[in-house]
Amino acid sequence: MGYDVDNSWQYNGLLDDFCIFKRALDAGEILEVMSGMEERGPATDPLPEDETTDVPRDVILNWTAGPYAATHDVYLGTVFDDVNTADRANPMDVLVSQDQTGTAYESPTPLEFDQTYYWRIDEVNAAPDSTIFKGNVWSFTTEPFAYPIEGVTVTTNTAAKANEGPENII
Repeated sequence: MGYDVDNSWQYNGLLDDFCIFKRALDAGEILEVMSGMEERGPATDPLPEDETTDVPRDVILNWTAGPYAATHDVYLGTVFDDVNTADRANPMDVLVSQDQTGTAYESPTPLEFDQTYYWRIDEVNAAPDSTIFKGNVWSFTTEPFAYPIEGVTVTTNTAAKANEGPENII
């Protein structure tokens, strides 16, 4: 570093920022770095998307990590305020995964039917600072237990008990 292309000239000056990345950066990432390393970002691109309905109970939550995240803290619960205010010091029973390296979370048990869930991903920077950047709160609603079918006419040719009409056969 600091030499001309023919290795004949040594750079004489100061460096403001110096970074080594573990992979090649694309043009957009280079522009982001050049615009300021101090810009840290939260997780983005939640799946399921924010406010999605009819989500399967065995959903796997996915997200895109912020540019400097080493690990992630995953918060998941049914009360917005709990998910919004919880942290490592006060997990409020909604911190479901701490310091995970992957960008997906699967609940060990199926979620409840027809329930709105709130979730948040906090980005944790690499050492030495391990700064935690609080993420946005997203929501989704799980699938209902059953779907009503409307406009169906039902008849039967079987004998029914007094309180068993054709609507009870289906």
